[in-house]
Amino acid sequence: MSLSLSGTLGAGVADQDALQRTFVALFENIAHHTPLQTRVWLSAANGEGDSAHPIEMRIEDDGPGVSSDNLPHLFERFFQADASRHSMGTGLGLAIARSLVEAHGGSISAGRSRHGGLEFVLSLPREAPAGAGAEAGEGSEGAVP
Repeated sequence: MSLSLSGTLGAGVADQDALQRTFVALFENIAHHTPLQTRVWLSAANGEGDSAHPIEMRIEDDGPGVSSDNLPHLFERFFQADASRHSMGTGLGLAIARSLVEAHGGSISAGRSRHGGLEFVLSLPREAPAGAGAEAGEGSEGAVP
Protein backbone atom coordinates (compact mmCIF):
# COMPACT_ATOMS: atom_id res chain seq x y z
CA MET A 1 0.00 0.00 0.00
CA SER A 2 1.34 3.45 -0.79
CA LEU A 3 0.02 6.65 0.78
CA SER A 4 -0.10 10.19 -0.63
CA LEU A 5 -0.93 13.19 1.56
CA SER A 6 -2.19 16.59 0.48
CA GLY A 7 -3.79 19.64 2.04
CA THR A 8 -3.38 21.51 5.27
CA LEU A 9 -5.60 21.97 8.28
CA GLY A 10 -5.96 24.72 10.78
CA ALA A 11 -6.17 23.82 14.44
CA GLY A 12 -9.25 22.11 15.77
CA VAL A 13 -10.22 20.69 19.13
CA ALA A 14 -10.84 16.97 19.30
CA ASP A 15 -10.18 13.85 21.32
CA GLN A 16 -6.86 12.81 19.79
CA ASP A 17 -7.16 9.19 20.93
CA ALA A 18 -10.61 8.88 19.36
CA LEU A 19 -9.42 10.36 16.08
CA GLN A 20 -6.44 8.03 16.06
CA ARG A 21 -8.74 5.04 16.62
CA THR A 22 -10.95 6.28 13.78
CA PHE A 23 -8.08 6.52 11.31
CA VAL A 24 -6.67 3.15 12.41
CA ALA A 25 -10.08 1.55 11.75
CA LEU A 26 -10.33 3.15 8.30
CA PHE A 27 -6.81 2.22 7.24
CA GLU A 28 -7.17 -1.31 8.64
CA ASN A 29 -10.32 -1.69 6.56
CA ILE A 30 -8.45 -0.62 3.45
CA ALA A 31 -5.48 -2.87 4.25
CA HIS A 32 -7.68 -5.93 4.84
CA HIS A 33 -9.87 -5.53 1.76
CA THR A 34 -7.56 -4.32 -0.99
CA PRO A 35 -4.57 -5.80 -2.83
CA LEU A 36 -1.06 -4.98 -1.58
CA GLN A 37 -0.36 -2.64 -4.51
CA THR A 38 -3.36 -0.43 -3.67
CA ARG A 39 -2.61 3.28 -3.56
CA VAL A 40 -4.24 5.44 -0.87
CA TRP A 41 -4.72 9.21 -0.87
CA LEU A 42 -5.39 11.26 2.26
CA SER A 43 -6.43 14.85 1.70
CA ALA A 44 -7.60 17.59 4.02
CA ALA A 45 -9.64 20.69 3.35
CA ASN A 46 -9.49 23.63 5.69
CA GLY A 47 -12.88 25.11 4.83
CA GLU A 48 -12.79 28.81 5.54
CA GLY A 49 -10.58 28.43 8.59
CA ASP A 50 -13.21 29.50 11.12
CA SER A 51 -15.47 27.58 13.50
CA ALA A 52 -18.45 27.90 11.15
CA HIS A 53 -16.78 25.67 8.54
CA PRO A 54 -15.89 22.07 9.35
CA ILE A 55 -12.61 20.35 8.70
CA GLU A 56 -13.01 17.79 5.93
CA MET A 57 -10.72 14.82 5.39
CA ARG A 58 -10.89 12.29 2.54
CA ILE A 59 -9.30 8.89 2.33
CA GLU A 60 -9.44 7.40 -1.16
CA ASP A 61 -8.03 4.25 -2.68
CA ASP A 62 -7.77 2.63 -6.07
CA GLY A 63 -8.71 -0.83 -4.83
CA PRO A 64 -11.71 -2.88 -5.95
CA GLY A 65 -14.23 -0.68 -4.13
CA VAL A 66 -17.56 -1.76 -2.68
CA SER A 67 -20.79 -2.45 -4.53
CA SER A 68 -23.40 0.30 -4.46
CA ASP A 69 -25.74 -2.16 -2.69
CA ASN A 70 -23.29 -2.50 0.20
CA LEU A 71 -22.26 1.16 0.58
CA PRO A 72 -25.24 2.17 2.78
CA HIS A 73 -24.43 -0.66 5.21
CA LEU A 74 -20.66 -0.22 5.67
CA PHE A 75 -20.99 1.55 9.03
CA GLU A 76 -23.51 -0.92 10.50
CA ARG A 77 -22.28 -3.13 13.33
CA PHE A 78 -21.26 -6.63 12.25
CA PHE A 79 -21.79 -5.85 8.55
CA GLN A 80 -19.46 -7.68 6.19
CA ALA A 81 -19.72 -6.98 2.49
CA ASP A 82 -19.27 -10.59 1.42
CA ALA A 83 -18.60 -14.05 2.78
CA SER A 84 -14.92 -13.95 1.80
CA ARG A 85 -14.36 -11.12 4.28
CA HIS A 86 -15.87 -13.02 7.20
CA SER A 87 -12.56 -14.24 8.60
CA MET A 88 -10.89 -10.84 8.28
CA GLY A 89 -12.60 -9.16 11.22
CA THR A 90 -15.69 -8.68 13.29
CA GLY A 91 -17.47 -6.05 11.25
CA LEU A 92 -17.12 -3.53 14.08
CA GLY A 93 -14.27 -1.26 12.94
CA LEU A 94 -16.27 1.07 10.71
CA ALA A 95 -19.20 1.15 13.16
CA ILE A 96 -16.82 2.24 15.91
CA ALA A 97 -15.26 4.85 13.61
CA ARG A 98 -18.72 6.28 12.89
CA SER A 99 -19.58 6.41 16.60
CA LEU A 100 -16.36 8.23 17.42
CA VAL A 101 -16.81 10.78 14.63
CA GLU A 102 -20.46 11.40 15.56
CA ALA A 103 -19.48 11.83 19.23
CA HIS A 104 -17.43 14.81 18.01
CA GLY A 105 -20.47 16.28 16.25
CA GLY A 106 -19.11 15.19 12.88
CA SER A 107 -20.13 12.88 10.09
CA ILE A 108 -18.53 10.11 8.07
CA SER A 109 -19.62 8.64 4.77
CA ALA A 110 -18.39 6.19 2.16
CA GLY A 111 -18.68 6.36 -1.59
CA ARG A 112 -16.94 5.66 -4.85
CA SER A 113 -13.46 7.16 -5.14
CA ARG A 114 -12.48 9.13 -8.23
CA HIS A 115 -9.63 6.59 -8.39
CA GLY A 116 -12.07 3.70 -8.76
CA GLY A 117 -11.98 2.33 -5.22
CA LEU A 118 -13.56 3.41 -1.97
CA GLU A 119 -13.67 6.91 -0.52
CA PHE A 120 -14.26 7.82 3.13
CA VAL A 121 -15.20 11.44 3.87
CA LEU A 122 -14.94 12.75 7.44
CA SER A 123 -16.35 16.13 8.36
CA LEU A 124 -15.53 17.44 11.83
CA PRO A 125 -16.46 20.70 13.51
CA ARG A 126 -13.52 22.82 14.60
CA GLU A 127 -14.77 22.85 18.15
CA ALA A 128 -15.87 19.63 19.82
CA PRO A 129 -19.37 19.66 21.29
CA ALA A 130 -19.67 19.77 25.08
CA GLY A 131 -18.94 16.36 26.57
CA ALA A 132 -17.35 15.01 23.41
CA GLY A 133 -14.31 13.72 25.28
CA ALA A 134 -16.42 11.47 27.49
CA GLU A 135 -18.57 10.23 24.62
CA ALA A 136 -15.66 9.70 22.27
CA GLY A 137 -13.63 7.56 24.61
CA GLU A 138 -12.24 9.92 27.28
CA GLY A 139 -8.94 10.33 25.51
CA SER A 140 -6.58 13.26 25.49
CA GLU A 141 -8.54 16.21 24.20
CA GLY A 142 -6.52 18.98 22.71
CA ALA A 143 -5.69 21.00 19.68
CA VAL A 144 -5.13 18.89 16.62
CA PRO A 145 -2.73 20.67 14.25
